Amino acid sequence: MAWLKSATHYVLISGALYLILAYLADLPMRQSIVLALVLAPLARKIASPTPKPAARFRPYRVSVSPDWYQLLTDFHLIDNPEEWGVHDRIARTCPPKFLEALPANEYRVLRDGIFFTVLQQSEDFQEPGLIYWNGLHVFKSKPVFRGTMEPITKADFFVATSGDGYNLGIIVPYWWWNEVKASCPTPVTEARDVFPEKVALTLATIPYLWLDLHYGNRQKNVEPLERPSRPLEELSQTLFYKYMGQLSDRIPQRDDQLKKLGWKADGRWPQEDISHRYFWVSRREI
Repeated sequence: MAWLKSATHYVLISGALYLILAYLADLPMRQSIVLALVLAPLARKIASPTPKPAARFRPYRVSVSPDWYQLLTDFHLIDNPEEWGVHDRIARTCPPKFLEALPANEYRVLRDGIFFTVLQQSEDFQEPGLIYWNGLHVFKSKPVFRGTMEPITKADFFVATSGDGYNLGIIVPYWWWNEVKASCPTPVTEARDVFPEKVALTLATIPYLWLDLHYGNRQKNVEPLERPSRPLEELSQTLFYKYMGQLSDRIPQRDDQLKKLGWKADGRWPQEDISHRYFWVSRREI
């Protein structure tokens, strides 16, 4: 039991102090006992390791706006592209008029896109610890999502974690993909789904390092960067510049990863958005 362990520890420290005071310091027995009992809590506190202050984590929201027109036409998932308004970016991300008949209070990925909030980070900063899916109103420990693309019945949209970040893509019938793949862009990866008649096509990956510069991946020799335990405005000048310097050192690595994964940064750090052939993604702290 915890109390018994604590009491035993206290007795052992008191005994050790008594021996030191009585025999090494040559103090009277009564005085040695009193001093040992008084000093034991202090000695115990000094001997106990100081708990490491918890690193501050600021929750952030991530919104993914697919360029549905580009995605659906590239992969032959709509028969009449001219029915889809394409005069501006909003028209490319919003569904055609027939989707307006869907109930406004029901989440639809084709109409609403992807929107989630990272509420907690794992202790080693290697991946998110708690996710809130805003559209679905559910909490999950892993950022994994699969939703039907109604009224596009041939495909589902998915978000799943990988070694580099969040994979974004579609799940389509395996037989159908074999028929059309020769005339489609090559996906990042192809993976047979849980059911053998389906195949998951990863079209883009949002890198963890873009979402959080503190991210670490020891398998790839990326050590996690610890956050300060106090707000930045409370740090000393030395600690502040040291911390900001460490963040800045990671920016070239992050930018290189974005480029390799086909993303282009829009805006200035830290509030920049990123864009891809098929997606626009924004990240905002809350």
